[in-house]
Amino acid sequence: GGHSLLAMRLVARVREALGIEISLKTLFDFPQIRELSVLISEDSKKCIYNPILTLRGSGDRPPIFCIHPAGGMATVFKKLATALDVGRPVFGLQARGLENGEEPFSNLSEMLDAYTKAISIVIPNGPLNIVGYSAGGPIAHEIACCFEDKGRDIGFVGLIDSFLPKKLNPEDYQSKEEIIIAMARDFGWDVSENIRGEELYNLALSLAVDQGIVPLGTPLEWVDRLLIETSLASRRLMTYQPKTGHFDAVYFSAQLDDRTSESLERKLAWKNYCREVTYISIQENHMRILDAVPSKLIARMIDYAIKN
Repeated sequence: GGHSLLAMRLVARVREALGIEISLKTLFDFPQIRELSVLISEDSKKCIYNPILTLRGSGDRPPIFCIHPAGGMATVFKKLATALDVGRPVFGLQARGLENGEEPFSNLSEMLDAYTKAISIVIPNGPLNIVGYSAGGPIAHEIACCFEDKGRDIGFVGLIDSFLPKKLNPEDYQSKEEIIIAMARDFGWDVSENIRGEELYNLALSLAVDQGIVPLGTPLEWVDRLLIETSLASRRLMTYQPKTGHFDAVYFSAQLDDRTSESLERKLAWKNYCREVTYISIQENHMRILDAVPSKLIARMIDYAIKN
């Protein structure tokens, strides 16, 4: 009967009372007190990476899988999961390297292999429903193509303000400082160009806590793992050449950002790699398109599009 805010408070209380760091993902994966207590009592045992983050485990309808943006965190889909039909299980896929001791994926092929295997374990047959947000769009599209090549039925493919990747020159890559400042400004925070070092990292952590991505009390070193994953996301997609899928897609387009001819072209280009793309305008900017209000609209469209 809990919710994400209570979950974050529990993580903080376990840290305070027991001196043990459990991730929000762990709490989603082991929601029962008995399961969690066993896990905590065996905290010396090395955890095995599993990309699946259970956002809603119950329901008798075909599940939907949500692919993370550049930072690798699937917790960005919590509001969308809450808004979707209660009869539908919702699973996020979270990048490797965000938890202490994990190594990030070295390339896109390695990531796709891990994600397709994890999805197959959750649902070995039946239609595949999948959405990707931002940099998760190309990954979601590629996963759908991989399953289609294996003869799997593709049910719903959603692209949430996701651009086809463009080729980047070395000078186009942002530093960790530039990534934090850009993210904060996109969320409407007033940030000085002169902010540096630990102060900047604290700003990034405050932003993540404010957005409900991680719980209050998350250690500062987590920010560095997030920034590494954000930077690697662009590099993994450098050699990405999208396949042509024989399935339809629904594209949810953020309308409150400054639009250039290049950005519009990269949105419309998905038509070349799907059978048909339906574009739906969302009156929000890119960074806030998964806030509570737009999530309700997106969820309504997804529930309508998925017929069972």
